[in-house]
Amino acid sequence: MEDTLGNRIDKGLAAHEVAVNHELTSLGIFALIIGVAAIAAEALVMSPMLDDIGKSLNSSPGGLGTAVAAYGLALAIAAPIFGLYGQRIARVKLMLFGLGLFILSTLACGIAWREDILIAARAACGVSAGAFLPTCYAFVGDAAPYDRRAKVMGRIIASAHLPYSKCARTKPPQPSAGSNGCCSRAKA
Repeated sequence: MEDTLGNRIDKGLAAHEVAVNHELTSLGIFALIIGVAAIAAEALVMSPMLDDIGKSLNSSPGGLGTAVAAYGLALAIAAPIFGLYGQRIARVKLMLFGLGLFILSTLACGIAWREDILIAARAACGVSAGAFLPTCYAFVGDAAPYDRRAKVMGRIIASAHLPYSKCARTKPPQPSAGSNGCCSRAKA
């Protein structure tokens, strides 16, 4: 039987696999796991610091809520768009673009001096995550050997839960002497 694109699709192989000349090594899988985990962590990173961020930016709770929501909203809008049209760009280049923009926009979040800049930087983080995630999953579908594809995909998708598991294992703060046991304020 001739090895044509149609036959490869019939065998369950991705059509784009023909154009991909990348072998997915253990180091490549590890890099994708780190990328997915970093993107998942971005969704959580502001929560424990909201009070401090609000004070430093002189921001309202509504403004901080908008900054938190900007990431998720931008990701939810960008991911399907990059998923549909991202196949026109080489997957590795699009993933590198997504991670590069993610790093820059995360740095912009860290140095934001106004609420509107923080919101814009968080939205840029969401767009970059929307570029990386669907492209990463499609790349695994293209580059992982058919017999290992499900295992590799499972590991990469599971890595999105690493930031959550770290939070769950973190030891809660111990009450200090003179506290009421539920917060660090002294008893009245």
